[in-house]
Amino acid sequence: MIKSLIQKQFFKNTSYYLVANCIKAVIPFIILPFLTHYLIPEEYGRWSVFSAVLSFLIPLTAFGLNNMIGRNYHTLDRVKHSEMNFMSTLIVFGISTLSFVLIVVLSLFYDDILNIPIEYYYWIPFLCVLQNFIYFYKIILRHENRALLFSILEIVNSLGLRAGGLLLVIFVSATWQSLLLSQILISIILFILILFLSIKEKKIRIKWNKTEAKQYFLMGWPMMPHAMGGIILTLSDRIILGAMTNNIQVGIYSLAANLGVAVLMFCTAFNNSWGPYLHRQMKNVTEAVKIKIVKHTYLYCLGVIFLSIALGIFCNLYILYFVSDDYAKAIDVLWWIIAGSAVYGMSLSISHYLIILGKTGVLPLITMTAAIINIFLTIVLVKYNGFVGAGQATFIAYSIYFVLLFWQSHIRYPMPWMAAIFKQKS
Repeated sequence: MIKSLIQKQFFKNTSYYLVANCIKAVIPFIILPFLTHYLIPEEYGRWSVFSAVLSFLIPLTAFGLNNMIGRNYHTLDRVKHSEMNFMSTLIVFGISTLSFVLIVVLSLFYDDILNIPIEYYYWIPFLCVLQNFIYFYKIILRHENRALLFSILEIVNSLGLRAGGLLLVIFVSATWQSLLLSQILISIILFILILFLSIKEKKIRIKWNKTEAKQYFLMGWPMMPHAMGGIILTLSDRIILGAMTNNIQVGIYSLAANLGVAVLMFCTAFNNSWGPYLHRQMKNVTEAVKIKIVKHTYLYCLGVIFLSIALGIFCNLYILYFVSDDYAKAIDVLWWIIAGSAVYGMSLSISHYLIILGKTGVLPLITMTAAIINIFLTIVLVKYNGFVGAGQATFIAYSIYFVLLFWQSHIRYPMPWMAAIFKQKS
């Protein structure tokens, strides 16, 4: 009976996440034809570079505490966890303040960074605090199996950011700053909403314990290289492109990237439920349960492959017939981005084994290895193949990441990968 309820909850949550991510995936396809009509590739490229820097610094300022909040949800009582949430937020605020000081110092020597005036980077620490607080709350929702509210917040954020950005581009200014303003406004709105919910639901309790805060800080920092490596894998292509070429190429590449990563919407939906489900299953695991888990993993990977092929065909037609001709060359790199996203999406289902076992020390080594390879390959391939080389480098780096992750997971926790295929029913 309990087993049936758990499975029902898993598929129910997955359905919510999948629907939400499908909606999130559809929103860019609706918005982009209008946005590319008003926003030239150079402006879209500037926004992509700024967004990449922001996305790099959000997990950096989180200092690995997001992982600790999720992991400790099942070990701490609710009062202690709410105190941890508060202390984690203060730590993020402190690190973000330091990053603001660093930006001020840089402004004394540079007028712009990556062709973006330095004064716009002042917004990044502020956005890091808001986005991390929002993310902490969503992590808790995942572990509480409150998939519906989690999905609503995801849709509101995506729709508000993109639709709001489009409206500001049309009616205020056809520049990348309109997209930045949209990001600021939706972040403030969601922060206020989630602060209200956190207080109402007692998810955050104002208490500072120096010893515990130090403990959380020390537990979080080993995950920093892993977080940084993951972000480098995801976003270094745009930053390197911006440094080596120009914002026009970044804009064209970013359009392909925004379409190609749609496959990750499905992957994220599955793994938002798969992670908590796997945590419960691995508590009293048997050989039969292991085989069932492996079979589900194989089915998931097959689904990712077929979805990626369908997405590639659709996106080619979409760029040809709906997007401004200024972005037509995005087709050249599209398949590389989709392939890389698919490989990364499949790796998400493998990384949970190391997290559950607490063997997270190897994750930074894997991600940083892949990230360093990605940076090197991106520089080399962009030099010879332009923005297409950035997509090629990302695909190769993600493939190396998947192989290393699978190898290390199997060494530390062997799963019946072959037996699940060949074992005959008795």
